Amino acid sequence: AFFRQAAAGLHAAGALRLHWLKGRDRAIASKCNFVAGEGSYAFKIGFVEEYARFSPGVQLEVDNIRRFHAEPELAWMDSCADPDHPMIDHLWKDRRSIHSWWIPLNRWGATSMAFYPWAASMRKGLRGPAGGKGEKS
Repeated sequence: AFFRQAAAGLHAAGALRLHWLKGRDRAIASKCNFVAGEGSYAFKIGFVEEYARFSPGVQLEVDNIRRFHAEPELAWMDSCADPDHPMIDHLWKDRRSIHSWWIPLNRWGATSMAFYPWAASMRKGLRGPAGGKGEKS
């Protein structure tokens, strides 16, 4: 329900880009991008597992890059992919890393920052391994 509402709002604002790779009778890959100002976010891509050997997600991503370059009002696109993603790193040659820096402004901030790595590792351990069964990205 959340995604449908967000997509409807983005569509109404002209900020939603949906792309499909179609087979004979159905879509075998689909992709959703969001536009914000002069940038775009490659939000999600999925494909039908039975066509995996033909790499429909890769084919659609190549088309996505071509479409991005055809929109002169867009200056950049964020892949929204994990670092060192094998498919994205292969196709997106000009990737940039984005880093966050935390700078404590007082001793309480320094104390809370000292516990952050431990809390993050605990949270990761509670969630289990990434990429649960049946998910496609």
